[in-house]
Amino acid sequence: MSLALEIIESIRSEMRRRGMRYSDLAKRLSLSEATLKRGFSKKQFSLKRIEHICNQLEINLNDLTVSGPENRGAEFFTIDQETLLAADDGLFAFLHLLRANYSVEDVEKEFTFGAKQIELMLLKLDRLKLIRLYAKNRFKLCVAPNLKWLPDGPLHEKYGAVLLEELVSGGFQGDHEFCWTTSGNATPAALATIRKKLAAALEGVQELLTLDASLPTESKTPLTLLMGLRSGLPRAVKKYKK
Repeated sequence: MSLALEIIESIRSEMRRRGMRYSDLAKRLSLSEATLKRGFSKKQFSLKRIEHICNQLEINLNDLTVSGPENRGAEFFTIDQETLLAADDGLFAFLHLLRANYSVEDVEKEFTFGAKQIELMLLKLDRLKLIRLYAKNRFKLCVAPNLKWLPDGPLHEKYGAVLLEELVSGGFQGDHEFCWTTSGNATPAALATIRKKLAAALEGVQELLTLDASLPTESKTPLTLLMGLRSGLPRAVKKYKK
């Protein structure tokens, strides 16, 4: 996703967290609501306009990037981050919700976490450099949306089998649920290309989720997408191999 699109979607998310309507921001900017909405729709704002918006929201431009500079480009959680997340089910669940674009207000309204517990968890995530915490429980995620678990790390050890069992059980009968499989033999070059194509597809999914981030939670459906490729034959077939 381009930095410009990332910034504009972050502005939308910040407005939603504050309960700010387009008309409220337009009035502060001395613009018509239609002009402001058109800018968001076309995702076209000048740098001067973005700076003016930041001034009205009392944030700086650096706050509007989804990934903080500490972890931009990082492929995996650190071992320290995973160790603490694996030791605290509530913290792990809370981070999952924040990464799924739930606001703090949504979490408190829809889940059993109390206000004091949420404050403590925000502080823990800030110390782990997973978020950047500001006044009044405002925060910015400091991890890329597709940050991975460490192979055989604490999170994989604790949640990997549980998540996989939960995901593949139930027959995929719900609305919008599906399970697609394919198999075959591929050269190393083809495998490398497959990996790139799957990564591009996952990036496309993440862009759609980011575009929906500013919409009300009640208008969206929570989802879990697991994408993986395993080399070799499945056990049900391999047992017949000579």
